[in-house]
Amino acid sequence: MTAEMKNITFDQIQLEAESFAVNYRKTHDVPPFPSDVQLQKYKKILNTKYSQVVELVKKRLSEVESEGGHGYEHLEDVATRAGFIAETECDFRGIKNDQRKEIINETVLAGLLHDIERHLGFGEDHMVNGADTAIRILAAVGIKGNVVATVVRNHDHMNFSPTDQLLEIVFGSVFDADHFRYGLEREDTFWRMEEKKGKEASEVIHDYKFLPAYIHVWKTNYGKEVGPKYIEFGLAVAKHVEKTFSV
Repeated sequence: MTAEMKNITFDQIQLEAESFAVNYRKTHDVPPFPSDVQLQKYKKILNTKYSQVVELVKKRLSEVESEGGHGYEHLEDVATRAGFIAETECDFRGIKNDQRKEIINETVLAGLLHDIERHLGFGEDHMVNGADTAIRILAAVGIKGNVVATVVRNHDHMNFSPTDQLLEIVFGSVFDADHFRYGLEREDTFWRMEEKKGKEASEVIHDYKFLPAYIHVWKTNYGKEVGPKYIEFGLAVAKHVEKTFSV
């Protein structure tokens, strides 16, 4: 490692990543996330139908040290985007009426609870314990949480194979909503999260080898349409940053 590499700062990386991303977007199709207006419907479900669950989730998060970037804002973000994806998937499959409402509601709940125990790290523990916590929180407000708990237990497993349509759509919508960020975060939040973890900037610029595995793992029709583009975007930013600072 050269002296110059050791002197890399996260501020330099951030500026370079943002600058490259702006130019990349000019010549490549990087679909925008659903807008706040599009997501308002699913936020309303959270804050009205499931307001008690929201309060219990916030209480749990206040009792633990949330992993960087995985506090309530992340849970709400995934919940609302997953709800949007689930409804899009229902459109694609022609699912209507009560079945449609059930799928959307279960998806919003699963998204809200998927990383409830992220403070335990990024491995199996946070999913196993998260499923138990999800069941406990939902039971406290009189909701059966079997589908939600199954999704929480498996939400990072790209090879999980649901056994029925309800679980398939709920899991797929949460998985896709949660993992789009693996590409998009290279423009902004990834670098700051790594900095907060105390990592060396000169090491972080090489941390992208896992990204190609996510190009073709998407579960929903919407995810298959936009997911590869998000990962390709993230890879392009990551490789540019590595090339720029590996001199």
